[in-house]
Amino acid sequence: MHRSHKINLADYVSAVLGYRALRCHACYYRYRVRGVSRKTYLWTQCPKCFSTEVNRIERDKVFINGRNFWWTFLHAPGYRCSKCRTRYFDFRPAKHSAVSS
Repeated sequence: MHRSHKINLADYVSAVLGYRALRCHACYYRYRVRGVSRKTYLWTQCPKCFSTEVNRIERDKVFINGRNFWWTFLHAPGYRCSKCRTRYFDFRPAKHSAVSS
């Protein structure tokens, strides 16, 4: 499964209600699933695969683009996903605080 892009108004409304649009790798079927439990929102999640297995990294190791420019301006900590290796910024703490350099 991977995240599917929002393509219509129903996707945006369902995102506000806590649903995520996903697509299957094998059959390319697109469907919506209820997000994670409310307890999980306390921890940072990978924006690509929604994993909570992330490591904190130095801020300068995260590539700065248009989306995360403001996160650098606000001095948000950097994280790296252990599963898909995505680097991103988030103010929420990691569920397992393992610091890597």
